[in-house]
Amino acid sequence: GAGLAGATPGSPAMLSLLAAQARCRETSALIDLAGAAVDRALLEEQQAEETAALIPSEAVVTYELALAKYLAPESARAQRELAQAAREAVTVNLDLQVTRAYAGALAAERMASLAQAAAGRADDQVKLANDLLGAGMAAWKDVLDAEAARAKAMAGVVSADKGLQLARLGLARLTGQSVAGLGTLDQSSLAAGLVSITVDEAVAVAARDRYEAIAAGSQVELAQRNLVTIYGMSTGAFGQYADGDANLKRLCEETGGRVEYPLQQVYTDVSGYLSTP
Repeated sequence: GAGLAGATPGSPAMLSLLAAQARCRETSALIDLAGAAVDRALLEEQQAEETAALIPSEAVVTYELALAKYLAPESARAQRELAQAAREAVTVNLDLQVTRAYAGALAAERMASLAQAAAGRADDQVKLANDLLGAGMAAWKDVLDAEAARAKAMAGVVSADKGLQLARLGLARLTGQSVAGLGTLDQSSLAAGLVSITVDEAVAVAARDRYEAIAAGSQVELAQRNLVTIYGMSTGAFGQYADGDANLKRLCEETGGRVEYPLQQVYTDVSGYLSTP
């Protein structure tokens, strides 16, 4: 079947799984788009930090100035981290797609090889049946049965070859190559490219590194920082002199935060007041 022969002079070199993943990343428009989003987020973060640096701490007397001084840089940082996480998610997803396609192509090669072997054995059976018929040791029906089995085996070869061609076409498209330029696949690289990980480790990594987890964490932190900013301003315009002020102060203290009036370097620790929600 196609793709079963080893590399010959002038033919494409062997393609490992890691090389296939690298080629996919190099040619993927999705990676380029995700990278552009990261570059834009980095620029916005830089602009937010520069703007905040121009506002003296003693000049922060309104909520709008507090947002520009303290919250906007953190919001820009969170957006940059989300963009980086999104780019990483795209990369991981593409690597997974290539791994599946690579494993599928190897399996298709194996199926094509088995189909060819089965067709060879069926052809031998037809020859044997004809020899036995000539020697008077078999009936014509035995020859017909052998030929029917050979026809079935040849149909299996056609089906396996078609599956192999489709599998290699899918892998070629993922890696930005033509099928002819794909080269032979390295069975040993498949195992080498897989990471050994337990279920508990996979859950822990997913909870920490997945885009959704990072996005949720960023939203919680920004909401807490916004609450800190409003509370730190301690102005009647935001109702902080109402009865609820005591409850908010108690909540901050119970969750391990600290109360400062007004914004006395409230961001010097990790999350301000609500550092351990």
